[in-house]
Amino acid sequence: FLGVGSFGHVVLSNNAKTQELVAVKILKRAHIVKTQTVKYVIREKSLLEISSHAFIVRFIEGFKDNANLYIILEYVPCATLYSLIHRIGSLSEKHAPFYAAQIVLGIEYLHTKDILHRDLKPENILLSEDGYIKLTDFGFAKIVSTRTYTLCGTPEYFAPEVCSQRGYGKAAEWWSIGVFIYELCTGSPPYIGRNPDMYLRIRLGQYPDRANFSDDLRSILSGLMNPDLTKRLGNLVKG
Repeated sequence: FLGVGSFGHVVLSNNAKTQELVAVKILKRAHIVKTQTVKYVIREKSLLEISSHAFIVRFIEGFKDNANLYIILEYVPCATLYSLIHRIGSLSEKHAPFYAAQIVLGIEYLHTKDILHRDLKPENILLSEDGYIKLTDFGFAKIVSTRTYTLCGTPEYFAPEVCSQRGYGKAAEWWSIGVFIYELCTGSPPYIGRNPDMYLRIRLGQYPDRANFSDDLRSILSGLMNPDLTKRLGNLVKG
C-alpha cells in the first residue's frame, strides 16, 4: 500500500511486461458511479496520457475489470515533499528554490496544454531517488482555456478568486505556488483554519510575515500571493 489519492488508493505492483515496479491506482467502479466522479477519473487518465515532463509522474497504461479501474504509473520510491518538510521542519532559502523551480517548470508545462492541476500541495509531490520531484494526483486536473468555476482542491491553497467562487484560471495556480513556497520555508502554509477568517485573509492577501525572510523571498511571496490578478506573478504579460 502506497497511499490514497483523490478517488482511490495506490498499491505497489510489478509490471509483467517490463518487470519494473509500478504504482497502481485502484478505483472501485461502484464507488465512482455512486459518488458521481466518473468524469473525474476519465479525465485524470486522459490528462496523464498527454502529459510528458521530467517533473510529472509518468503514465504507463490504464485498464479495467468488472470491479475496478486501474491507472498504472511509474513508481517513485521515496516519500512525498510533505513528509520531508515535516520531518525536518522547513527548508532554508538556499534549498527551497531547488524544489520551487521544478514545480514552476511542471506547472508551466501543464499550462501550455491548458491543463490546471487544481490541487497543488506538498502531499501531491513525490520525491524520486535522485532528489527531483514528480507532480502526481491529477484527480482534480482539468483542461481550462479561460476560466472554470468548480470549487475543488485544498482550501489552504485556494486563491482569492477560487474561494470567492467568481471563476478562476491559470493565475490561481501561481497563487498556490506562492503558498507552496511559503510552506517550504516555514513548515506550514500561510493560511490555516478553514474558517471565515482564513478565507477573509486569503481574499485580502494577508499572511504572517517572518523576521528571517529575506527581501527576495518577501518579494516573491507578495508577487505570487497578490489578490490583484493584474499584478500577480505568473499572470503578467511576461510571466
